[in-house]
Amino acid sequence: MDNNPNPYNFPDSQNQSSNVPPPPPSMDSQVGVRSMQSDLESVKQSGGEAPQSQIINAPELPDMGQQQPVAQNPQTNFQSQNYATPETPAQQTPPVSSEPMPSFSQASYQPSDGQPALNSKPGLNLKTILFIVLGLVVAGGIGYGAYYLVSGMSSSPQISIPTASNNTTSTLPLLPPPVTQTSTPTSTPVSNVPVIPPLVHQSLILNPTKAQTLVINPVDLPDFQSVVASSSKEKMLVASVKDLAFVDASSTPIESTQFLKSYFPVESQMLSQVFDRDFTSWLYYDKTGGAKFGVVLKLKSSVSLDQASSSLGSILENGYSDVKNLFVSTTTVPSKIEFKGGIISGVSVRYLVYDLKTAKVFEYAWMTAGGNNYLVMATSYNQMADIIKRLKALPAQNQSTGITTTTSTITSTTTPIVPPPVPPVTSPTTTTTGTTTINP
Repeated sequence: MDNNPNPYNFPDSQNQSSNVPPPPPSMDSQVGVRSMQSDLESVKQSGGEAPQSQIINAPELPDMGQQQPVAQNPQTNFQSQNYATPETPAQQTPPVSSEPMPSFSQASYQPSDGQPALNSKPGLNLKTILFIVLGLVVAGGIGYGAYYLVSGMSSSPQISIPTASNNTTSTLPLLPPPVTQTSTPTSTPVSNVPVIPPLVHQSLILNPTKAQTLVINPVDLPDFQSVVASSSKEKMLVASVKDLAFVDASSTPIESTQFLKSYFPVESQMLSQVFDRDFTSWLYYDKTGGAKFGVVLKLKSSVSLDQASSSLGSILENGYSDVKNLFVSTTTVPSKIEFKGGIISGVSVRYLVYDLKTAKVFEYAWMTAGGNNYLVMATSYNQMADIIKRLKALPAQNQSTGITTTTSTITSTTTPIVPPPVPPVTSPTTTTTGTTTINP
């Protein structure tokens, strides 16, 4: 080993004083405090950029039980060589303990008061936390609103309404509140206008040979005469009776006021005041002159038979010009107007002869049958005799045996009616028997 007293070949201070380096500074001048400002100045001097703040995940702590290499400070190593400088004596570095350092694992590490805890699970940054907090706030707002709505609907006032069948009550929401109606009896206002029920036609002819409903449209004399003439052309046996019912275009039965206004335009105003709304009309197939038309009008209960016969008889006899409208075919008024009286089956009859050859005779009579008073108008003697017999056969009032009503179906029977005996008259007549078919 070389015993060179100058192993680093330092020049002698006497010969090479200009090449000797200055002695190291003292220990007091080497101690400094590191701060952020000093770090920034150091970075700037080395040509680096200004530091920027970033969020980083702290790495896991290594196991302290393993021996980690200790970085050696060159300055410390330089001072640990026990080399003395001319101005500073050599300093002794304290020996490093050879005892193993205690092991600190991440699970056993407990932060002291005031020290932040280490994040053991990386990945949760500030943006994720903000999104989680915002989601919780929105979810809480929606839940509160739903709870407020449901609680508001379920807390509506309740009302108990008793049922009519038993004593149990039903609970219903008061949305909106029901209008309670009082059960106090109210008086119905009485109207002075009488209520007129619809007319139901009821014929007075029992067991007719045929019943027929005729539509009159419009309701006037020409249409009445046209429809009746068309119906009279049907071939039927002698003494057959066809019950006729008149209705308008709406199938409503025609009333007596409409009939009288058409057939007796002059006398209709006076006649309409004493008769009921319903009336009976029919065709009688006479052995002479074909079918004959007639009508029966019922007096109102407030009009007596004597009063009607005394006042209306003269009106009918003075209206001979309108009487001719009852004949099926065209008839001329006789030159001499003279009404005569007679009795048929105990009923007083007044008549006016229009044509003896065709047995066209206007006859009218006032009679009581079935508890009611009637005005009977016929256009032949045989027709008047037949209808008087039929009216006398009517049942008492409030009995409806055999009485037909107007329907939309036309019914007919084929049983011939035996003609009544013909009383003697002033004109010669020929009596025949059997079932002779006539053509009008």
